[in-house]
Amino acid sequence: MVHNIKFRPNYFRSELTENGLRFTRLIWSRFVNVDIFCKYCISFVESYRVVHFTENEFVEMMKRVMIAFFTLVSLTLSAQEKYPIPVVDSLLQRAYTIDQSVRLELSDLQPRANNRGYTSAVVDSLVMLTERMEQIDRENTALVTAVLKEGWPKGLHPESYHAIWIIVDHADVKTQRKLSSRLEEAADRGDIQKSDWATFKDRMLMNSGRPQIFGTQSHFVVEEGKMTIYIWPVKQPALLNELRATVGLSPIEEYVQTLKSHSGTQVIYDPTITVRQLKRQMRENRIVAD
Repeated sequence: MVHNIKFRPNYFRSELTENGLRFTRLIWSRFVNVDIFCKYCISFVESYRVVHFTENEFVEMMKRVMIAFFTLVSLTLSAQEKYPIPVVDSLLQRAYTIDQSVRLELSDLQPRANNRGYTSAVVDSLVMLTERMEQIDRENTALVTAVLKEGWPKGLHPESYHAIWIIVDHADVKTQRKLSSRLEEAADRGDIQKSDWATFKDRMLMNSGRPQIFGTQSHFVVEEGKMTIYIWPVKQPALLNELRATVGLSPIEEYVQTLKSHSGTQVIYDPTITVRQLKRQMRENRIVAD
């Protein structure tokens, strides 16, 4: 369904200012110059008076506007200002929901691609979802980086700490290295689970091109028109299950079966394979996601 949306600047200005901004001013007046932000939004809308959007595109655009606003707000927080915990909780939990939503779409698409083949439509959908996921990751990373700028926040909801972990887990490797010590300290304090910290540690190592420790990371590779999941090489295969147990993870054999069941595709764990060998195999095949 396509909507022909005609923006009326005066109507938009009055509605945004008289309704939405009354609450926004109340909450955010200590942190950002709302007037400047509103003028920017109004000028943007005025420059696109008639825009054609599909329903999904319009919803996605509004999500981006809200994320941009929340990120702008978060970046203005300083060590001298005590920001309200409920607001930070809301920002982080919303970011987590968006992070998981796009990944759920990808996970739903991949088994169908295996069954029906990688048609041009399927490949286009995979590319589109992957690009959207990467954009969401960048926006969420900016938010969490601002939240953690002055140290690990205290008094957040457990779901917010979980959101911080998963957003950093999905961040670029430079950000991961920068925030690694914060997450390790949080795991020691019990703000995040040891298994979550282990997952983050493995991903950071994989993103750096090094063997992982706990065997939590994998790559999706297309081979002969079918998707196969390869467990990323581990540093100490003989000690893997023992190391997994120390952070509350199940044995690798159980993990492989669970991953196979959830993904609907073949999962391979080869304890003898090295990073160099797997990378060579990746160059010969097309990686879809990790």
